[in-house]
Amino acid sequence: MKIKSILPRMILLILIYLLPVACSTPQPTITLIPPTATFTSVPPTATNTPVPPTATTTNTSTPLPSLCEGVEGNCIEIRFEKDSCTHVGPEIVPARQITLIFSNHTSINAGIDLEILDEGKTWGAMSSYMAPLPFTGSQPEWSKDVIMLSLPPGENTTRHKELTAGTYISVCWQSNPHLVWLGGQLIVED
Repeated sequence: MKIKSILPRMILLILIYLLPVACSTPQPTITLIPPTATFTSVPPTATNTPVPPTATTTNTSTPLPSLCEGVEGNCIEIRFEKDSCTHVGPEIVPARQITLIFSNHTSINAGIDLEILDEGKTWGAMSSYMAPLPFTGSQPEWSKDVIMLSLPPGENTTRHKELTAGTYISVCWQSNPHLVWLGGQLIVED
């Protein structure tokens, strides 16, 4: 029983001994730091939902066949399409009868002309005079009409003409508003 009486005394002595040590030693302070948010990038889950392709429109129109196909001898087509005047056929021909086909591939009434330039005037002079296209003025005094036609939408007409030597140009035009497009050149040689 002696141990039982000594035990409380021992605890008391230990506390007395440790109390000055506990009071004299600075205790660490605890600072509460709020938790920082941590974001982890998670890739989205893949879905195998089929997506229909988007429709794409291309404006690649099929070229119109030449109306000169099957015509014997020299044949030139002057065609008006959308916003362009096109010369289809040779650019140099001998002075003799030629088949000229005028075709309107627009949705409006259109004029198509074949003009001859005065001697010394060139394709370059007419191109400079009419720049920029579409042209809104009138033809120069050094250009004379050889054939001047007005065609309804989708129509064409054929003319046979004896052409003399010279430089010819084709033009296409509309009336309302007045706009002119330069076509191509035709050089007729003796």
